[in-house]
Amino acid sequence: GIVITAFDTLLILALQNRGFRRLEAIMLALVATIGVCFFIELVLIKPYWPDVLSGFTPSLSAISDAAPLYLAIGILGATVMPHNLYLHTSIVQTRL
Repeated sequence: GIVITAFDTLLILALQNRGFRRLEAIMLALVATIGVCFFIELVLIKPYWPDVLSGFTPSLSAISDAAPLYLAIGILGATVMPHNLYLHTSIVQTRL
């Protein structure tokens, strides 16, 4: 696991020297691949669509019970990390 992580890090650093556009294009392709695979899986499993759509609407029980609320806050906190915001700000500033 460590070797793969080190290789990925070195690969991203090597691509960074060639410009952010190429790195962004690669990341966009990876995210698009994940999105396409998600929608293919949705079509293959043939879900009951009203239940799928109801999962996107928040319910008051999620706010009134503390355990799911803490879980949601933890997921949000793990996704929006301060060092990640700093990195993205630095990337945007190079284009100004």
